[in-house]
Amino acid sequence: MKTLRQRQAETGRTLALNGAAWRRLRAAVLEAQPLCACGCGGLSTDVDHIDNDPTNNDRRNLAGMTHECHAKKTQQDLGKRV
Repeated sequence: MKTLRQRQAETGRTLALNGAAWRRLRAAVLEAQPLCACGCGGLSTDVDHIDNDPTNNDRRNLAGMTHECHAKKTQQDLGKRV
C-alpha cells in the first residue's frame, strides 16, 4: 500500500481527493457555483482546476462543472480530441 506522500508524488495533488480538506473545499466551490462554469446550465457535480494544475487549490482556480463537461475539458486539456 502506498503512502500519502507517494500518491501525492504520482498525481501531483496536494490535497487527497478522499481527505477532509478537499471535501470541505469541494463543498464550498459547489455551494458557491451550483451551475456548470461552461454555461451548459447543468448542476455542478465536479470541481475543475481551471489551470489544470492539481497543486493549485486557490479558490479562484476552482470551478464547479457537470461531470460530463469536466471530463470533456480534462480531455481537451490533455490534448485529446473530443
